[in-house]
Amino acid sequence: MSMTLLLAALAAQAPSAPTIEVAQADWAQFERIDSRLHMPNDRMVRAVETMLRRGECNLPGQNPRRFDIDVNYAIRMDAANRPQRIVVQDIGCRPLETLVGGIVADMMRYDYFRMPAAGAARWYSNTINFNLAT
Repeated sequence: MSMTLLLAALAAQAPSAPTIEVAQADWAQFERIDSRLHMPNDRMVRAVETMLRRGECNLPGQNPRRFDIDVNYAIRMDAANRPQRIVVQDIGCRPLETLVGGIVADMMRYDYFRMPAAGAARWYSNTINFNLAT
């Protein structure tokens, strides 16, 4: 029985993963958050290329050989700078929105953002630009 209580206590202390949502917002109203990670990397660009080639996304003016796609995201941080929610811009391509949500969640998990001082719960945002010209 004491092992069960210990596991429950550890689970209660573990940071919970932020929820990831897709929506529209006035992205410019949020304070900008920067990362220490070069974005996107080649693997991420290739994933977008594959989505377009397979027809998973039909974005006007974009094709697998030439694309330039901005996807905004916002992160709601609590007063201790723990992520609570991630909102990804609805661009009409669920696979790409899901990719961005996962990227942002991983960046939070591995501490790739330059976090401002803790103090008040607030929203931060930035954009990931996926582009390729062959």
